[in-house]
Amino acid sequence: MDSKLKKLITTHAQYVKNTECCGIIAFDNAFQLQVIPCENIHIDKKRFFEINPDEFLKNEKRYNILSIYHSHVETGPEPSEYDKAISDQWGLPFYIYSVKENNFFLYFPETYEPPDLLGRTYVDDLQNCFRFVIDYYQKLNALSFIDFDYALGRENGKFGEKATFTIKNFINKNNFHEVDSFQKHDLLLFRSDLYGFSHFAIYAGDDQIIHHEESKLSTTTMLTEGQIKNIFKIFRNNKFQS
Repeated sequence: MDSKLKKLITTHAQYVKNTECCGIIAFDNAFQLQVIPCENIHIDKKRFFEINPDEFLKNEKRYNILSIYHSHVETGPEPSEYDKAISDQWGLPFYIYSVKENNFFLYFPETYEPPDLLGRTYVDDLQNCFRFVIDYYQKLNALSFIDFDYALGRENGKFGEKATFTIKNFINKNNFHEVDSFQKHDLLLFRSDLYGFSHFAIYAGDDQIIHHEESKLSTTTMLTEGQIKNIFKIFRNNKFQS
């Protein structure tokens, strides 16, 4: 998660202390990322949150809303059934911060409608190389399981232990298998060092890949010899087995 966003959300959560905070993560007209605190109007603010519909509509007209955030006071960051129901209703991902455990969970609902694959603005976790891969295969009806914690986080450009666990689950639960050469629709993992990986891409055929690099728009680029040498692993979904 973007460090500035993380600080703003945790500060909001700590400011309201024993009640759940809530707010909106959005782009303004200049495509600058904004954290917009909202009032929690739920009657039981310690266990639930609710944003005033009028306040939400006002912000929806002014901003391009990417996600809703809120905090959990006494539990971990995993979404409750209430959280999932509201997220599904709105069709928006939920960033959840646990005050107790001081960590985040990012939940994407099944009703989420992703933006076009190409030309996306990069946002940590919300619009990054892993979410790009999910949306690519979703559009091709190649995934059967997408209920992950998308708050992967990276340090020094490398995915950590939590992300590695999530990605292994993604590969295992969605019928991917490792291969030695690539064909169209294959998933490419690029090496960050001898023991890890730092980036995902999809092989699009004709020596091209589509991907979403950090701090760039998602795009199609030529696969260079240097990138080929830096491929960590190649995975193929059974749907595209030749």
